[in-house]
Order: sequence, then structure tokens, then C-alpha cells
Amino acid sequence: MRRLLRGYVFTITGIAVGVAGLVALGAMAERIVRFIEGGDRFVLGQISVAGKGMGMGVGFTAGGLLPASKIREVAAVPGVAGVQAQIMLPLNTSTSQFLTLAQELVLGLDLSTPMPNRHYRELPVRQGRFLRPGDRHVTVLGADFAASRGLRPGGRIMLERTPYTVVGVLERTLTAPDRFAIVSIEDARELWVAKDPMLLNFTLGRGDLNTGAAVGWTLSEDGDTVARRIAATVSGVNVTIPSEISRVLRSSTAFFSALLVGIGALGLVIGGLSLSNTVAAAVFERIREFGIKRALGATDLQLGNEIFGESQPGGRGGGHRPRRHARRVHQRLRRRSRAASVPLLAAPRPRGAALLRRPGRRRRGVCDGPGRAGVSRRSDSPRHLMLRAVNLVKSFPGPNAEPVRVIRGADLRVAAGEYVAINGASGSGKSTLLNLIGLLEDPDAGELWIADRRLSGASRTEKSRARGRLIGYVFQSFLLIASLTALENVALAVRYTGGNRAAARRRAQALLDEFGVGHRRDHYPPQLSGGEQQRVAFCRAVLNHPPLLLADEPTGNLDDEQAHVIRDALRARARAGAAVVVVSHRAEPARDADRVLTLIEGVLK
Repeated sequence: MRRLLRGYVFTITGIAVGVAGLVALGAMAERIVRFIEGGDRFVLGQISVAGKGMGMGVGFTAGGLLPASKIREVAAVPGVAGVQAQIMLPLNTSTSQFLTLAQELVLGLDLSTPMPNRHYRELPVRQGRFLRPGDRHVTVLGADFAASRGLRPGGRIMLERTPYTVVGVLERTLTAPDRFAIVSIEDARELWVAKDPMLLNFTLGRGDLNTGAAVGWTLSEDGDTVARRIAATVSGVNVTIPSEISRVLRSSTAFFSALLVGIGALGLVIGGLSLSNTVAAAVFERIREFGIKRALGATDLQLGNEIFGESQPGGRGGGHRPRRHARRVHQRLRRRSRAASVPLLAAPRPRGAALLRRPGRRRRGVCDGPGRAGVSRRSDSPRHLMLRAVNLVKSFPGPNAEPVRVIRGADLRVAAGEYVAINGASGSGKSTLLNLIGLLEDPDAGELWIADRRLSGASRTEKSRARGRLIGYVFQSFLLIASLTALENVALAVRYTGGNRAAARRRAQALLDEFGVGHRRDHYPPQLSGGEQQRVAFCRAVLNHPPLLLADEPTGNLDDEQAHVIRDALRARARAGAAVVVVSHRAEPARDADRVLTLIEGVLK
């Protein structure tokens, strides 16, 4: 289980981060939309008026100074029900004024005039109280403003180096007031002058220090109409039309919604592609592992048993009942597997067929040591025929449904102790021929005999048994299982043949030591060099002392020194009595061969 988690930790983390990101994105989208919708309600309740030009003012009343005389002119416009002078100052002047929706502001209100906003006649207070006329150096904080600083009524906050006492915290309005620090307009003027003392040189008095005003209208009037009337009557002011501001906010809502939906969709696509890629890679790796295990003699029942065992809760690390259940299933599957192999195993056994004994009949088997191996027992006896291929034919589907014949009647005989090299150009069908000989593929026609047993017409289970006991493979691409250590990869060769596993591990360690990679026994294939991987793969191929050893470009990916080690090992196996067949497009493996054949147009010559 730890290996499984280690192999997929990045995928699991990526999925978790992706899900968390989508949740955060959804929350952000909801917050922005509700914030803008709250702002829409706020601006539709009043007309905002500001002085001409751009000054310190921010927010909906952004602009230059709005003198007291202009406020009086606005109040005199027909349809105006009330005007409240205001000052909006950024708490942090380094923040861009284009981010006023999320900006923390100091809002100064003329408390002698009721709020004219028809949707907010007074701002709702959650804790404490709201400001009263005559209050100085006290403040009411918006919900987000107070929460970000952990403040509540009775707390203290510094505004322009002046301490202010918190007397109230507003209810959450989901709009601009949530980020306000509200003070009296007199206090706001002091804060403004503290920021910019030169202001008093350009005004008639402190009463002219206003950034804008909130204007209400009578019930019989339309807000847009009154706003346009103010703009036409009073010069030198900026007037916002409530419906136009609402339209801008609603378009902002649509923009943010579309943006966040697009980001979310992109995240889902990327996450989906990552997940599907990971699943595809995992399935591919699993199929690759099954292929390797089948080459080592695993039957369909044994592979199914492995999958079933891995799927059981606690099958890997906990729970005795699941383990006992998996063990019972394993025993039943083994009995069925033995029964399926009876046609092959019950037949009369000539020499060499003795290696096809059913697993489990004797505790000491093919891994009991070189002295007990079937190959070594024949090393002093006359050579006998180990491999016989007669008129093998193999085709593959080609373009326009026309079959492409790769092997065209190949004949091959290899005796025990003989080293045969098969040369041929790349693409000539050498690997296909080796797969046919090794029972990994079925020929379209022809016969194949290994150890005097006809296997070309055998069942899948019979072929699997024969692969595990009679054939050893040395692949060009090594084909080690990445989730197993070097020692485990070598010992895997005995898992499906019924040999003694403890003896197999001892033999595997001895082989690794013999080939100079014993110190790498606990390393995983990605941690090994190419030469080390090939030596581990060779140890796995010869662990069971197979009488037939097949090698597909065994030195194709190695340097000269590493290639020399593998060639010496192949010669040693032939001297020990194994039939060795090597296919390669290079000349080096052929130098040590007893015979050299060439595959030309699908025929051995």
C-alpha cells in the first residue's frame, strides 16, 4: 500500500489541490457577485455628487473638492430631498484607486444630516452603536474591516497616528460599507489635512473640505431625472446617474461570473486531462506488469487472484478476515489452475518434460541451487534437441486490410548447450520470431516443440506453465517492474512456478552478487543505470535455470563494457547446458555463437 501511495502521491495531491482550488474559486465567485449585487442596491438608493477633477476622493464620490457652496446649490435643485456632505479617504494611499470595491476606506459623514440613501436610511449595527452628532475620535467599523483586525466595541485603532475608539461594528451588508471605518466629518477633515497639510491653502475653510455628497430625492421624483437635473443646473460637479452605475455594476457581475466560470472550466479540463492521463498511465503500467508476469509464467487465474487480493480491504496491511478469505480463494484458484494444466502435465514426459511438474509437489524445486537444476544435470550428457520450430508463419494486419507476412515459414532447431545467433536488419521480424519461440505470440501456422513437447497448439495455461519452467527471457528494454526492488524483480521469476520462495530469494541475492549488483538489491529500477538494470533482468531470466534462454538485442542499449558482461553470461549458460538463442542486428553477439542464422524476408537462412 505504501508503494501504491508513493507512486500516486503527486496525482492525489494534484486532485486535492484542484478540488480545493475549485471550492475556493466558487466561494470567491459567490463573494464577488454578492458584493457587486449589494453595491448595486447601495448606489440605486442615492445620487453621488463630487467636485470636478481628481483629488484624494475615492469610491462613488471620487473627484476633487466639493465646496460648501456647491452643496448648497445641489440642495436647492427641485426634487432633491436631502444632501449629506461626505469625505472618502483611502486608508492606504498606496492602493490603486481602481480597486475601490475592495479598498479599505475612511468615510466621514456629516452627522447633522440624516443619511439620504433610501435603501439604507441608517446603516445596521451588529455590535455597539452608530455614530451620534458631536462624536469625536470614535469610529464604527464595517464587518470585514473589524474582522480583519479582530476589533469589537471598546477596541482601539490608530488612524493617521491618532487613536480612535471603536463604538460599533456594522452588520455585514455585502457591499462597500463592510470595509469602511466611519467617523464624523470633522474627524475625517482632520485626517485629510494630516495627510495633505497644503489643502488649507486652497480652500476658504474646513467646511469646504468635502470629497462629495450623497443626495436623496423625493418620492414623487425619479432618481435618474433628478441626477440629470443636478448636472444641468449646478456647474463644476460630477454627478453619477444611479441607473448607469447600476448597469456598470451588473456588467461587472457578468464579467466576473464569466471569468470565474471560464477559469473553473479550464481548471476542470486541466484536472480532467491530468487525471485521465494518470489513469491511462496507471492502466498502461498495469498492462505492462501483466505482460512481464505472463512472460515469467503467470496464468490468467494467478493474475486474477493477484487483482482480487489487492482489491480486498486489509489485503495488504491489515485485517485478518480479508487475508484469510483471499488465501482460501487463492487455494481454490490454484486447484483449478492445476486441473487446467492436466492435459499437458499428464502426458508421457520425455527428457526435458520433467521440468513441467505441477507446482507444489515438492518443496525443493528449480531454485534449489545449480547442482539440482535441470540444465546442469544435462551438462555432461549428449546433446539433445531442446527447441524445434517447423514452418512458422506469422502475419499482421496491414493497410487496406491486407495482411503483412512477417515470418514466412521459419524452421529452427537448437540443441541443449548450443548457442545460436540470429541476425537481421531492423524490422526484419527478429523480435516477432523470438516471441513465437517464447510462446508470447501464437503463429498463424507451423509447429513449435520445446523439450520434446508440442506447444504450438497448447492452451494459454499450458503455455504459461511452460514459459515459467522452460524459458528465460532477456529483453532489450529490461522490462523490470518499477514498483519492485532489484531483489524482488529477480525473485519474481519463481512466484508463478511453485518453487520455494525463500530459496529463490537466496539464489536471487547470490546472482546479484555474482553480477556485481548485490549492493543495489533494495534499489528500484529508476534508481539503477542501464547496465545495472540489464544485469538484474539477466539474473531474473536465469533464476529458474531454464533449459531455453532467449535474448532479444541483449546488448543493444549497453556500452562495450556492460555488453561484454552480458555476452560472457550468455556463453556461460550455453556451457552449462542451456539452449541459447540470441537475436540482434549487431555483429558482436554472433562472434561467440556456435551457429549464425540470418532472417531474410521472414525465412531463416
